[in-house]
Amino acid sequence: MDDGKWKSRYFVTWGQGSVEFWLYNIGTLAKSHCVYALDMVGSGRSDKPQASYSLTYQAQFIKDFMDTLGIESATLIGNSMGGGAALQLALLFPNG
Repeated sequence: MDDGKWKSRYFVTWGQGSVEFWLYNIGTLAKSHCVYALDMVGSGRSDKPQASYSLTYQAQFIKDFMDTLGIESATLIGNSMGGGAALQLALLFPNG
């Protein structure tokens, strides 16, 4: 899916937020990038299982999402705790 022209981008949110937060950014970026907008577990329209919702839990969720789609690397963009989850992902998996 990532052929060099389409750089994968993620939008991660937290709490009461959802992918709709990024609505005005997605269209513009999608013109030249492959954009994945996902709600973090427990926020937006995602499932809300009994879980810790820690940064490590959310980072693993992002990693599992990427692995499922075969994405080896991506630019992560997040606000609030979504940004924290993106940073945690980079710390836990520095080489992808």
